[in-house]
Amino acid sequence: MHEAGLVEGVLAVVLDVAGDETVERARVRIGRLQHIQPGSFELHWSVLARDTAASEAVVELTETPGDEVVIEEIELAGGRVIRNPALGDVAPHRHDDPLAQTLREESR
Repeated sequence: MHEAGLVEGVLAVVLDVAGDETVERARVRIGRLQHIQPGSFELHWSVLARDTAASEAVVELTETPGDEVVIEEIELAGGRVIRNPALGDVAPHRHDDPLAQTLREESR
């Protein structure tokens, strides 16, 4: 059930950032210490995302050391990509960036 809770949290952030837009892709980093298998994550995603704006989204998972769970970016219909501003390898974020706002709220 650990996978379901983790996927539910990631999906909630993705949907919050997407608002009314359709999600095409979500790129997520998951640390090895989370003990999540990609197939299990994808299965839970397909069940939990059913009937949402992310129901057809492709989920790209990258395994990393540690226990992090980081949404790197979300691609919306039409090709607009929202990158996680907390990552050092992206342009500085704007304070009105929806992913930045959601991540700030989630960290409280």
